[in-house]
Amino acid sequence: MRPPAYITKVDLLDGGDVSRLYRRNVDDQSIGEAQRLLRAASEAEPNEKIPIASAPEIFPCELHTAASGGSLLATISWCEGKRHRPLATIAVARKSQVGPRVWGDVIHLANTIGLPIPSGLERPGAPWCAVVIHPGSDLLSPPFVTGWIDRFTAELAWGWVTPATTHPK
Repeated sequence: MRPPAYITKVDLLDGGDVSRLYRRNVDDQSIGEAQRLLRAASEAEPNEKIPIASAPEIFPCELHTAASGGSLLATISWCEGKRHRPLATIAVARKSQVGPRVWGDVIHLANTIGLPIPSGLERPGAPWCAVVIHPGSDLLSPPFVTGWIDRFTAELAWGWVTPATTHPK
């Protein structure tokens, strides 16, 4: 089976803005690093968060994931001392069969935290990812984090969608 050329991305902070994450824009090393994080998260104890950066004292973000079948729900948190504040939640669906469940989860999260979801917003065809930026996250972290979340979303989504055997570890 041929890998997809792009993943459809729905940004739920911007009212359901839809774009494409092209595979050609994400290098193999970044996908491999995302897969390493996903493996570490899958092997973690319940409620154990995985440091995203190799220097958590400089970039104190952690990843917590829940995966089932071909779906992934991942939350990035900014951590200062014992305070862990969610910055973003990323949902990814590899296959259309799991899409409705994880789409429902991410729409429910967006509604719960007060993001306006446009009526008629439909789940895209697989593979897709949806991003929820949590309110106030821009106040909790340095300004560069917002741009980093966009890049990390692409890497994480491609890390989830891409079979681990198709690129160097």
